[in-house]
Amino acid sequence: MSRARAAAFLLVVLTACPGNRVVPPSKTPETLPPAAGERGGTLRVSLAQDVDAIDPQRAGAPASFGIARAMHRGLMAFPDAGGEDAARPVPDLAEGPPEISPDATRYTFKLRAGGRFGAPASRDIRAADVKAGLERIFTAHSPFAGYFGVIAGAAAFSAGHATGLSGVAVPDDRTVVITLVRPVNDLLWLLALPAASAVPPGLAPSARPKDIPPSGPYRLADDGYIPERSIHLVRNEAWSEATDLVRRALVDEIRFDIGRPPADIVRRIAKGSSDLAGDALPPGIATAGITADRIVGEPHGCLRYLFMNTRVAPFGSSRVRAGVAAALDRAAVAATYGPGGAAPAATILPPTVFGHDAARVAPSPDPAAARSLLGGRGFTTRLVVGDTKLDLDQAAAVRTALRAAGVRVIVAPVPIASLYEDYYEVPAAKVAMGIASWCADWPGLGGRGALTPLVDGRTLRARGNTNYAGLVDPRIGRAVDAASVERDPARATAAWLAADKQATAAAAVVPLAFPAEISLLGARVRGFAPHPFFVRGDLTALWIAS
Repeated sequence: MSRARAAAFLLVVLTACPGNRVVPPSKTPETLPPAAGERGGTLRVSLAQDVDAIDPQRAGAPASFGIARAMHRGLMAFPDAGGEDAARPVPDLAEGPPEISPDATRYTFKLRAGGRFGAPASRDIRAADVKAGLERIFTAHSPFAGYFGVIAGAAAFSAGHATGLSGVAVPDDRTVVITLVRPVNDLLWLLALPAASAVPPGLAPSARPKDIPPSGPYRLADDGYIPERSIHLVRNEAWSEATDLVRRALVDEIRFDIGRPPADIVRRIAKGSSDLAGDALPPGIATAGITADRIVGEPHGCLRYLFMNTRVAPFGSSRVRAGVAAALDRAAVAATYGPGGAAPAATILPPTVFGHDAARVAPSPDPAAARSLLGGRGFTTRLVVGDTKLDLDQAAAVRTALRAAGVRVIVAPVPIASLYEDYYEVPAAKVAMGIASWCADWPGLGGRGALTPLVDGRTLRARGNTNYAGLVDPRIGRAVDAASVERDPARATAAWLAADKQATAAAAVVPLAFPAEISLLGARVRGFAPHPFFVRGDLTALWIAS
């Protein structure tokens, strides 16, 4: 899965706990935001585990994204909107859309007047601050640094051979010019990520959260961050609502308590002592005491899939891979998440990414077709999975389905904490088959972050490898390249759909399920709507009912 969101997803399987009642999630909650809301009050958020960073450039998990949204601003942002519009970036610090050169390699932005940093900078935001934020992506080792390599000079800068990004120029305090080494159609989406937030020049890569001046509506309070215990945000007096068309910032304070077991978080929300579950909750967790309209489940940007290592026999054969894919029972895998917890998947691109084909239906298992593709010859293989209940249940579903096609599966559980780093991401480990997760790093035009790492042979590396199947297929690379540069939005979506079809046809990565994101809301919370990037809601859009 996306390394940037690995911790958030692993929490689901690491903290799974039994429950005596599961309420199917509501698809039409009564909490969709009206045009305005009440101001004031404190939003109380419970986290099972600490955030990975209170630092816009280093943030890599959904809970951290929500905090970055509240505290920091960049040229672009994902809007507080519903449906597909939420996945289309809008100007934030930029006063409008950029001017784009005819060859689509130069983007010129003008800054909106009135943006300011809070303490310790306490000054107007300048174009040089945007450049400094982009440079700090590399010095702070942002989990998104690889995507920003399309900016001229980024590769040299990250290797320590330059003093700045040669592809970011600031001809005056209100103008930012970004030059690309090659055209890509997703730059505006990259600039909407927290990693692209503006910071003052010279900010240390390992700066303390209190030393990073806020540009958004909230700042850290004096008792702002106690690791593993609490986070406290209060209003940033330097922020002006008139300069920010993205964040409504209705509550006065946001308090996070950290380290609560998931079952305790549910009890606190049911009792009214917490307003929101701020990170992932286990599949099938009991939700007694919480009414159905307070449980919101929506597909998010994650895929659960089976991979077959093309470098390990017999999976070098496309017919063998197709035979295994034909035998799989995707509905049985989806059912392991509990009622409403997942949908069977037929595509690699998830529902939040343009190019996802909602019309494709996950095929039912077809043992006869599988045996025909396998030539009537069975084989034995190992399936390496995590040692959690969810992993083992899914492995059992795969083993049962493949047995009907004459394939004997030996399930080999390993500690979940080392599953990816020591097994899946190391080609030398020669994992024959595995069940993995991957999350798109951004919604909308996000094919480069959702499809490319899994199936593009050019991404292969000795450690930290994400192409677990070891797949090298030039046709997929060409399809990805075509989709990455198409400037017309409709044609870009169609190109990513075509790339997805090419990748699924290779059958080295077989989609199994799209897990839903389950959000639990306290009785006081209003304004909540599922968001494809802020998967547990946009904290700056919520309010507290009086």
